Amino acid sequence: MTRAARTRHTDPMTQPVAFVTGASRGIGKAIAVELAEAGYDVAITARTVKEGDPSARTADPSVVLPGSLETDFSLWRNMMREYSEELLGNAEHDGDGAPVRYDDEPFAWFDRARRDGRIRVWCLGVAVDALTLVGEILTVAVFDADTFDELAKDIVDVNDEGSIVNIRVPFTAAGIADVLDGQGMAPGGAGCIRLAWTHRDRLLS
Repeated sequence: MTRAARTRHTDPMTQPVAFVTGASRGIGKAIAVELAEAGYDVAITARTVKEGDPSARTADPSVVLPGSLETDFSLWRNMMREYSEELLGNAEHDGDGAPVRYDDEPFAWFDRARRDGRIRVWCLGVAVDALTLVGEILTVAVFDADTFDELAKDIVDVNDEGSIVNIRVPFTAAGIADVLDGQGMAPGGAGCIRLAWTHRDRLLS
């Protein structure tokens, strides 16, 4: 974003306003500062979270260094880091430690599969939790069966955040209903599943 001197509009109806969630740290904080310096009134939300709470890291860079904003500020790379951490049990890239090398495994494997069309990804929208005002980016990834089987052999039972729920659910109306009728699913996750089912013809084409 190009920085500009802050200018105030005399008419409050024309004063540009930006709403930034997760603005206490990381990318959210950097964006809020940039917008304020560019002349926006900035409304921010954040919350205090326990160490390791995944809801505090919707799209943080892997390490707090200036270069990571350029290399990590990618929805696909954020998804890959989540797969690496959550499914494969690798160490979390949560702002501490060394920057991620995306030409190393398992990131190179994910990149090859996506480039070859064996993984197809979409962003279905952005949601805001009604109680916490935490922003959530709703994404879906469709794996070819053989590609998923190749990944599945390395999926762990437990990662740093707890146990993996390893239940295969058929992508059918009945299967989706069973998932949504269950207990404990966050609204953002439920909304993402509903959107995936609504757009299933496009996602599976």
